[in-house]
Amino acid sequence: MAGGTMKIGAAKVAFVATIAASFLFLAWIAAQQQESGKPVLFFAYGANADRSTMASRAGGFESVQPAHLQDYRPSFQTKKNTGFGVANAIPEQGARVAGALYALTRAQMESLDKNANVPKFYEKRQVSVIGSDGQRYDAFAYFLAGDAYFAIPSRPYLNATLSGLSALGFGQNELDGIAAAAEEAVRKTGESS
Repeated sequence: MAGGTMKIGAAKVAFVATIAASFLFLAWIAAQQQESGKPVLFFAYGANADRSTMASRAGGFESVQPAHLQDYRPSFQTKKNTGFGVANAIPEQGARVAGALYALTRAQMESLDKNANVPKFYEKRQVSVIGSDGQRYDAFAYFLAGDAYFAIPSRPYLNATLSGLSALGFGQNELDGIAAAAEEAVRKTGESS
């Protein structure tokens, strides 16, 4: 009888262990689903700062607020032989880039990455930005991949950047910074806009 009790005891332990493992697995799945539903934060500082441009490129967005990327300055650059300049952030101590902090779903982020030709044209990096509420947020942002060259932005691209920043409530100081970046591209390329 003692041997039979031992078998039943071992079976109970195995059963309880299986149930516990099942609960742990279900909890892990629930955590993964909750994590995948968490918004992805993306900092846009070029034409994507314009809400309608972002909506068309990403398929919408959850929310947006003005934000700054510290210790970078705005510039207009491109990759070799690819046309007009796009916004690119260049490291510069004490400078800052004005932009939009978007909350995106994972599907919207994937759509935006595909539209932006990540990783061939842009690379996606994690940055720390300061939101309009004064808090720091970890977000993704695009930077030109590989070698970048100064290039003049197209008029529609420049207008989308300026109108996007203006609609977010940025003032003349930030808008002048974008105009100065466009003028720098003109000077560095020796062309006129």
